[in-house]
Amino acid sequence: MYNIGNIDEAITYFERVLAEDSTHFAALIYKGMILEREGREDDARKHFDRLITINPQDLFLLYERGILLFDLQNYAEAIRYFEIILENNSPDKQALTFKGLILAALENFSEAIDYYNKALEIDPTDTVVLVNKGISLNYLCYTNEAISCYNKALELNPDESAALTQKGIALSKFGAYSEAIGYIDKALQINPYDYAALTWKGKYLETQKDDLYAAIRYYNKALEITPQDHIIKSKKRIILRKILEGEFQESY
Repeated sequence: MYNIGNIDEAITYFERVLAEDSTHFAALIYKGMILEREGREDDARKHFDRLITINPQDLFLLYERGILLFDLQNYAEAIRYFEIILENNSPDKQALTFKGLILAALENFSEAIDYYNKALEIDPTDTVVLVNKGISLNYLCYTNEAISCYNKALELNPDESAALTQKGIALSKFGAYSEAIGYIDKALQINPYDYAALTWKGKYLETQKDDLYAAIRYYNKALEITPQDHIIKSKKRIILRKILEGEFQESY
């Protein structure tokens, strides 16, 4: 029922089951998953909380709860669930990776790298981990080491758009803009919705000042993905003001 996309009917069905048995494990899981994927995060959290009280050591539930909290940027609470997983199922590559991602989001990049390294000990070919390790290294200004991570990811998968984007961003730190643009453009050919690539290209075009309209187009595409990015909104407003002022001056 859920698989064919009849969301309302599926929720009604699971509510009917739960009306008869409020602790029905499968119904709670499926209803929580539907609510989460429909963007109803608060309702989904309540369901997963009920489930965890029923079965506090269920690995699937711990992952679902941790990932949901991570997506909501509730990092302090999310990290607890991945720590529980690691306490009981160590080593676990996915939990190590998510703990690294949370630490990086909290700007604890050195410790994040430690967890990425532990994940890579389990699977050295995980390109997602390699890219995120590179991002943390780049934040710590270990740019050459970051590029080395991106190169390893691209050796494993030449079409890894995130690695292409991040390599381009890292190269721009050395002033190698023409080379950086090549990697950014290739990333956008593979994944036109690569947010980091779109924002970097917009910022680059903004600094060039020869095609401010193109910069706005890239910012608009980025805002389609993350409409609440106030920094990009502000940059877009500044460019529009520059364009209007330029057109006003040209008219005199």
